[in-house]
Amino acid sequence: VKEDGRVKRETWPAEKTDTLVPERQAKFPMPKIIGQFRATYILAEIYDELYIFDQHAAHEKINFEKYMKQIKEGDVVSQPLLIPEIADLSLEDFNLYRENTEILNEAGFLIEEFGDRSISIREVPLFLGKTQASGYVQEILDDIRNLGKGSKEDVKYLRIATTACKASIKAYENLTMEEMRFL
Repeated sequence: VKEDGRVKRETWPAEKTDTLVPERQAKFPMPKIIGQFRATYILAEIYDELYIFDQHAAHEKINFEKYMKQIKEGDVVSQPLLIPEIADLSLEDFNLYRENTEILNEAGFLIEEFGDRSISIREVPLFLGKTQASGYVQEILDDIRNLGKGSKEDVKYLRIATTACKASIKAYENLTMEEMRFL
């Protein structure tokens, strides 16, 4: 209370510290899931309004943001392949692989040279699940090639994450109510 009798309002707690951060608000409240339409869209209700979410786009966005955070923090979880995949590369792709080995390793891929122009893919990022790893690695190399020489590492990581997020839920995949709530 001030001398003139007015109450001083605090927006922060009285005890202030250097690490004080305002509480983060969710953009949307938790929706009530109604169901799925044509195994492609999730129907949800928020404040008596109908929302339609593209399940693939929603899952891809979640995976992308999570993966980019893992890459930036150096905390990518990888899974070893039971049987390493061997990929035969063109000379250009093989040289591109050699130039970007460290970036691919930081993105969760463990790849070793295997012969003249072949690579052995031994580990992939965990969220890729069961996948044809050589196809993803080839797409990533194609994307990096299209960036040109001297591109920043952040841009290369962005391309890797974008390519890898194609492992997200697809259209025409039936989801359980629990899977829809998770998204």
